[in-house]
Amino acid sequence: MSVAVQTLVQPDIQYHPDYEKYTARKARREATEQLSKTLPDGFPQKLESPLVWEGKDVEKRDDWIYRLNDAQREEIDAALKSFQAQNLSLGNINQDTFPLPTLRPTLRSLSNEIHNGRGFFVLRGLDIDRYTREENIIVYAGVSSHIGNIRGRQEDRRFTPDGGSVVLSHIKDLTRTSEANAIGAPSNTADKQVFHTDSGDIISLLCLHPAAEGGESQISSSWLVYNILAKERPDLIRTLSEPWPVDGFNDPVKPYTTRPLLYHQKATGTTPERVLIQYARRYFTGFLAQPRSTNIPPISEAQAEALDALHFLAEEHSAALDFQKGDVQYINNLSIFHARKGFRDEPDKERHLLRLWLRDPENAWATPEPLCERWENVYGNVKVEEQIFPLQPKLRKTVGSSVVYNLSITIFCIGFALAPMVLAPFSELNGRRPIFVVSGIVFTACIIACGGTHLFAGLLVARFFQGVGASTFSTMVGGVISDIYHAEDRNTPMALFSGAALFGTGLAPLLSSVIVYHTTWRWIYYSHAIVSAVFVVIIFFFFKETRGSVILSRKAHALNKYYEALEDAGHFGVIMADESGEKQRTKRIRWKVKSDEQRASLGQMISISLYRPFHMLFTEPVVFFFSLWAAFSWAVLYLQFGSVPLIFQTNHGFNVEQSGAVFTSMCVAVIIATLISIYQERVVSRFVKLPNTPEKRLYFACVQAVLMPAGLFWFGWSSYPSVHWIAPALAVGCATMGILSIYLAVFNYLADTYHRFASSAIAAQSCCRNLLGGAFPLVTHALFTNLGYPAASSLLGGIGAALTLVPWVLSFYGAKIRAKSKLASELAH
Repeated sequence: MSVAVQTLVQPDIQYHPDYEKYTARKARREATEQLSKTLPDGFPQKLESPLVWEGKDVEKRDDWIYRLNDAQREEIDAALKSFQAQNLSLGNINQDTFPLPTLRPTLRSLSNEIHNGRGFFVLRGLDIDRYTREENIIVYAGVSSHIGNIRGRQEDRRFTPDGGSVVLSHIKDLTRTSEANAIGAPSNTADKQVFHTDSGDIISLLCLHPAAEGGESQISSSWLVYNILAKERPDLIRTLSEPWPVDGFNDPVKPYTTRPLLYHQKATGTTPERVLIQYARRYFTGFLAQPRSTNIPPISEAQAEALDALHFLAEEHSAALDFQKGDVQYINNLSIFHARKGFRDEPDKERHLLRLWLRDPENAWATPEPLCERWENVYGNVKVEEQIFPLQPKLRKTVGSSVVYNLSITIFCIGFALAPMVLAPFSELNGRRPIFVVSGIVFTACIIACGGTHLFAGLLVARFFQGVGASTFSTMVGGVISDIYHAEDRNTPMALFSGAALFGTGLAPLLSSVIVYHTTWRWIYYSHAIVSAVFVVIIFFFFKETRGSVILSRKAHALNKYYEALEDAGHFGVIMADESGEKQRTKRIRWKVKSDEQRASLGQMISISLYRPFHMLFTEPVVFFFSLWAAFSWAVLYLQFGSVPLIFQTNHGFNVEQSGAVFTSMCVAVIIATLISIYQERVVSRFVKLPNTPEKRLYFACVQAVLMPAGLFWFGWSSYPSVHWIAPALAVGCATMGILSIYLAVFNYLADTYHRFASSAIAAQSCCRNLLGGAFPLVTHALFTNLGYPAASSLLGGIGAALTLVPWVLSFYGAKIRAKSKLASELAH
């Protein structure tokens, strides 16, 4: 005798409800199952309350809109100025620090309307075009603090290990800048968002900008939906009031939790009878980057029907609220479902909302026991100093910390810094060309991998080897210039190479911002790979070997093969007399290259390549301080990739494409600085005879390097919204000109001072430069947001100003310092 074992499987149900599947499931269950005809014990047959309303009735009226008048807007503006004058963090925004003595009674009345009246209202008339992004956030949070004075965190505590509490969210379509399968929240797409509830008592939305088309906010009375189900399908009320498996989305501690979606609260002496429905469909169906977990119990067919019933009934009886710029919507999340229609954005018409989760202790409803843990995660111990108000949209976190995304830059720089230590000896053995070709192929392949991978670990691995491939072109081009040009003729080609490198550094974010704005981030890599592949083909077919010793070795090898062929044919080299002079002997001719005879083994060469740069770094003061100077300047360069978008998008309202265009100033500055570096020595030489010492490389840098700290101070103190955006953009160019002058001075001075060991000295500073440059992107956001834009830039400017003493000291005391260096003094003789 066998017993049939039934395996439970997830029903055929997706995030976006399918009406045909819903009706088919409903008909099937009604035909095959004995459905309950009674409600759970104590549940009401019908709710009577202002919270029960029809959407079509709401749409016919506008008494749910409260319009601000001029006097109230001026009071809000005065409250903003009062808060700013107190110099407090945004977490300190409350009724006291954002005082609205005249408007407050009205706002308190509206809070009562949320909890005990219709359950929602729209505040209309905020003049958001009058303010910067940060000021709009202050106004929004300040006004909202009079509705509900507790702000809830909107990110799971698992994803804020530093203790921060993200209390404000940006609701915006991010599929243009992020791959769809990296998005786990429907609010970050332009698709239709189904009816649901959030976590919290009051859900508030501020419209910064409506969509070009669509995107209407939809709300529906969950109490009306309850009444319909209680009358027509009491079995679904029972289903909703029973425990459901709520997906924890890979939470290692709690893969899932069980709780009902529907709660009944009996009337008390001070509160009426209530029902609360709390659910979000994606926790039972999954959504894009967060599919339904396979290691948790599936939902039942009854639960699948209940989910569809909630959505379609809410949709049938909903009201569509047309969001206007500056509107603030407040809804009772415990009695109202909300949704959003799909929408279409245009470049200058992108739907962008801000969201707060609020709680008003004076009017708050009791929290059902199964929801207490979730409500505690939202509202519990949200400290003032830990509240985070992001100024820009970002993906809602599903794993890890936001800092890890910047690791791709850091990992690239690590590969870029360390690879030359190992690869340098191979160019001595095999020449420049094979290394260029192989590195170019590796570089291009890794770019393609970066664009195609769907794993973050895969992206990091690809970025490391991309840095390895890129490092060859940065470090060996200097060697190619040395191969081709004499020392006195290297200034122009070196300036052109350095200028091209920095020009590309500025051009990359400019082009990337355009690409990501109009396509996706993956095409940044794909377009880069196409250009890189073209250059690899050009190098393969047209680049000739430049390293002298390798060229001589190849010529010697060719000649020796030629003479071997002659010998095989019976023609021997030369006939020479022996030592006695009596007899003649036939001698073979073989060509040798001195560098081949004196070259160490590959293992010894790699050991020297790894050891000598670091030995020079810590034993040669010139190498140490020049490495520190160059490393800091490179760190400032990489820091601009984060600070420029942060400031221009926050204080000037730039979008991704516009903030990327700011890097045009960097490109223009590089062109100007390159032309100056080419001609400055020639022009000055006509009037002043420069000494033939390494220090002549520093005279111009003594003056020009000041542009870097000057640009940093300028950038920080012109970052205010009241200052025209062109001022900080010019400051970026100013700092870039200083960075280029430092780069050239360091390279040329080390080459002139250390001669045949110049490559080791340059490798040391290159390693320091790229390691520090890779570290700064990890701290940029924290540095500028915690210290403030002016203070952060001033701190960096102060360090840069102190380091400008390096060329001045060497200009006056360089000869003495080199004389005390055993290595430098030996090389000078």
